[in-house]
Amino acid sequence: MGKILILIKKKANRDLFREYLEKRYTVIEAGDSAESSEDTLYNQEYDMIITDSSSIVENWENIKAVKKSAEPVFIPVLMITLRKDVSYVTNNLWELVDELILAPIEPAELYARLEILLRIPHLQEKAITDPLTGVLSRGYILERAEEELSRLKRRNLSETDKTSFGVIMLDIDHFKNVNDTYGHLVGDMVLKELAQRMQSSLREYDVIGRYGGEEFLVLIPDEGIEGTKRAAERVHDLITKTPFNVDSLELNIKVSMGVSYCHNPDENIKNALERVDQALYEGKENGRNRIVVKA
Repeated sequence: MGKILILIKKKANRDLFREYLEKRYTVIEAGDSAESSEDTLYNQEYDMIITDSSSIVENWENIKAVKKSAEPVFIPVLMITLRKDVSYVTNNLWELVDELILAPIEPAELYARLEILLRIPHLQEKAITDPLTGVLSRGYILERAEEELSRLKRRNLSETDKTSFGVIMLDIDHFKNVNDTYGHLVGDMVLKELAQRMQSSLREYDVIGRYGGEEFLVLIPDEGIEGTKRAAERVHDLITKTPFNVDSLELNIKVSMGVSYCHNPDENIKNALERVDQALYEGKENGRNRIVVKA
């Protein structure tokens, strides 16, 4: 069951759509005022938006900001319009509108359109997420790294708005021993618990991906080398200082971490990954369970 936000200013029309939708979906309504609409858009959780032509124009910038901030998650917008307005919509609103339905509404058509739109974020999430740990897949974390580098290049064109971003690579020490001794199901539980601990020790907008079997890559936006090192220390402490309780076992998990950062707009992601991988390798070679920094 999806959560659908009804962003329609006229109460009678909102009531009509609520009657259609609440039989199958969780319904969230924005109120009559601009303040109510803005508050609901930013502070409620929902899977898609149903709106009309006047409401989308009034809330244009807020809807655009919400869709952008949700990326890589896709928030579809279904717009209800009159047949005479179709040409206006197609010429002006496709930047935000993902699907169009003409009034008067046929409930069967409405439900069919909704099911199709709600399926897209689910399929998209499966494509970009590692199915075991719930963090990003290898392909998508690398794509996000390229996006961060592009953002760095754009911002560093300005003398007053220069930035950088940190890169952390983490590998579980002696993870093969866990699998060989306790089995792969226990190993999988360790990986899931480790990913959860990483997420709880980092900021909401830091980006975590599973880079390999027991190897994880983390991007720390808008941080230099010192801030990235502090983030790595938080992750390391949360993983290594408290045993993992899995399948009636208490396991002391240790990790090695390489730390680097990107600040030069002329470099590429391959260079940064080579630095952080070399730092991780040195940590492994010099005793494991340590953080090595290569600026």
